[in-house]
Amino acid sequence: TSLQLPGKSKTLELKPEEKKFTSSLEKKKERPIFVTQLTPAAVTIGNSARFTVTISGFPKPNVQWFHNGKVIKTSSIYKIVEERDEYSLIITEVKKEYEGEYSCTASNKFGQTTCTTTLKVQVSDVPPAEKWVEEMFKIPGEPPHFTTQIIPVQCAEGCEAKFQYKVIGTPHPQVQWFKGNQEIKPSLNCCVVTDPDGTGFLIMIDAQQRDSGLYTCRASNPFGEATCSAELIVIRKIIICFDLFEFWLLVSLCITVSMFYNVLYSYFYHRTPFFQKGAGVSGGSEGTYSHVPVRSYRHCPI
Repeated sequence: TSLQLPGKSKTLELKPEEKKFTSSLEKKKERPIFVTQLTPAAVTIGNSARFTVTISGFPKPNVQWFHNGKVIKTSSIYKIVEERDEYSLIITEVKKEYEGEYSCTASNKFGQTTCTTTLKVQVSDVPPAEKWVEEMFKIPGEPPHFTTQIIPVQCAEGCEAKFQYKVIGTPHPQVQWFKGNQEIKPSLNCCVVTDPDGTGFLIMIDAQQRDSGLYTCRASNPFGEATCSAELIVIRKIIICFDLFEFWLLVSLCITVSMFYNVLYSYFYHRTPFFQKGAGVSGGSEGTYSHVPVRSYRHCPI
C-alpha cells in the first residue's frame, strides 16, 4: 500500500516483510523396533499360552510368527491377534509337541528385526482327585485387558500432554509407563495417576520437543500382561515479532492526514493524550483514536 500526504511530494510505501512458517507433522520413517520383548513361558499341558510384543515402525510393519523356524498360520490351535502396535500369538490348548522356540519377525521396506523366546510344556503329575480339589479351591483370576487404550497426542511446547487408559483384570493389574524402552518415573514434570476402578493417566505438565516419542502403558498381574502404545508429538512454538517502530509509524500516518498542515493537533486514545514524549503504540493498543485541530473533533478508528 502507499500513502500520500496532501501538499507533500514524498510518498511513503509500507510493505511488510513476508514471513512464511511451515510445520511438518510427517511421521518419521523407520525400521521396526520391538518396544516390548517376548518373555519365556512354562505352561502345563491342556492350558493356554500367550506371547505378546509391542512393535513400532513406519510404514506399519508386516509381522510373522514362527515355531522352531516354521511359519505359524491361524488355526483352531493358533490365534494371531493384532491391536494397533500390540501383536499376540495365542495357543489355545498346549500339547507337548508345541514346546520349543517361538519367534516374531517384523519387517518393512526400511529393515527387519526378530525377537525370540521359548515355551516349556509341563506334564501335570498331580493325581486326578488332588487336581479336582485344587480346581475347587483355585483362586479365580484373569489377565489384564485394556478396554480403553491410550491414543496419539499432539501439543505445542509448554502445553500439557495427557495419555488416558482403562484396564481390567483380576487381581487388579500393576501399571507401568515407558518411553521407548525406558521406564517413566513420576517427577515434577510428569504426573502418573492410577485409580481403583482401573482408569489412570500420565500427564506431561510442561511438554517439550525432547518429550516426543512412543509411549507404552503396560499392565500386569500373575495371570498375564497387556500393553498399549501411542506417540506424542510436541510441536515447536513459532513466535512472530512485530516491528513496533513500523507499527507506530503506520498509526501516526493514518491519524495525521489533514488538509491543514499548519494546524496544531492534539492526539487522544480513548480521550487520553498519547504520542507525547516518545509514547508509542503496542499490539494491545486497539480502540478508537482521535485528533483535535483547534476546536473541531474527529474520530479515526484503526
